Amino acid sequence: MIFVSIILLIGTMSTTLLLAYSGGALTMLMFLLAKGISVWRIFNMNYLAFEMLKTVAGSIGLILTVPLTAIISGFILVRHSKNES
Repeated sequence: MIFVSIILLIGTMSTTLLLAYSGGALTMLMFLLAKGISVWRIFNMNYLAFEMLKTVAGSIGLILTVPLTAIISGFILVRHSKNES
């Protein structure tokens, strides 16, 4: 049960992260298209590669952080409950 809730939490957080990054990139994409730059040239820009790298790095960090935080808090909770008994 806990594993399923962790997976759901990671899914919702990574989706939020992806939407936040793509929302920032979408405004720049609209600006570049309004300036008359072709779509193929935009895809070859360093900016697009940077945004994709930022999204992947943030998702990896998020995927690693959530389970590690759950494991550490579990150890603290077990240690705390043993000290009380």
